[in-house]
Amino acid sequence: MCIRDRSNAAVDDSSVVSEKALGMARNTLVAVNAIFLLENAVDALSLWVGRPPAGLGYTEYAHRGTAWLTFALFLSTAVLGAIFRGAFHFDSRAKTVRTLAYVWAAQNVILALGTFRRIQLYVDLSGLTSLRILGILGTSLVVTGFALVVLMIRKRLTLGWLFHRKLDALVVFSVLYVVAPTELLSTEWNQRRLFDGQYAPLLNVVASTHANENVPALVKLLAHPDLSLIHISEPTRPY
Repeated sequence: MCIRDRSNAAVDDSSVVSEKALGMARNTLVAVNAIFLLENAVDALSLWVGRPPAGLGYTEYAHRGTAWLTFALFLSTAVLGAIFRGAFHFDSRAKTVRTLAYVWAAQNVILALGTFRRIQLYVDLSGLTSLRILGILGTSLVVTGFALVVLMIRKRLTLGWLFHRKLDALVVFSVLYVVAPTELLSTEWNQRRLFDGQYAPLLNVVASTHANENVPALVKLLAHPDLSLIHISEPTRPY
């Protein structure tokens, strides 16, 4: 697990990176930086306004952000993993390429923050659910993946180390999702919104009444001033 293990360190074989390889790496990173800059700039307009672009619903808007983020994780792992091997870690002429790689990593983080914002808008609109908690954890996992890519470059580690650490992160986040009481957390969040006079999460509260783990949060609705909501605080059992 130690990142200073020699077996995980990239090997400087004293070979010289060719000018062609440097040029290809530089041009590739300039291109992906330009694409991501355009996406982040267009995205920022909607995020600042606080609503999806015209013609897009909140669901589609959130899903589009998740798709972009998944694509970004795959692309960053493939491209940077292919570039930063062996002598490329050590060649002084590759300084510009390393700088472009860090800029791209930063743009990936901005993309991830935009996805968090999408999820927030979605939750604000209709409440929290287990699937939206999964989306939050998944986005956090992607951010962790970006951090690992940057660490691989800074510490001159191998692509094998990167894949192993990403698998470790996947296991940790998967276990966290399995053991977390996501239904209870969602219902607790939603019932608090109801007490604040926001009725949009009501549908998700009704849908969660079958789960016994939600009882502590549902019982609190008995104190809600709107008597029409009291009946949904009585958990139902499926036949």
